Amino acid sequence: MEAMTERQIVDETGVVQSRCETGDVLRLLADSRRRRIVAALNQGEDDWVDVETLRRRVADDVESSVDWETELHHVTLPMLDDMGLVEYDRRSGAVRCYRCELVQRVLEATE
Repeated sequence: MEAMTERQIVDETGVVQSRCETGDVLRLLADSRRRRIVAALNQGEDDWVDVETLRRRVADDVESSVDWETELHHVTLPMLDDMGLVEYDRRSGAVRCYRCELVQRVLEATE
């Protein structure tokens, strides 16, 4: 049984990849730039995206700067990977997005 504060993270076939804590999701999505990145990942037609494509998807919504791109590569994507929401391969620049119902609900509530 799933704890009240724990949510499933699933792949495109519905297989549970990991679990996340509600508090962690709320802390993650408290930052507007991270919300935009997660929303862009969740809106993609494919579960896999390269970092450059992700950067272009979000570029219209955030100020483009070296600091932002550094944060994407060195903070945000690794944070999402640690939480189990994405699989981030730094070498190839590929990002695989997993789905979490709680993340989607928080994103909808903050739009």
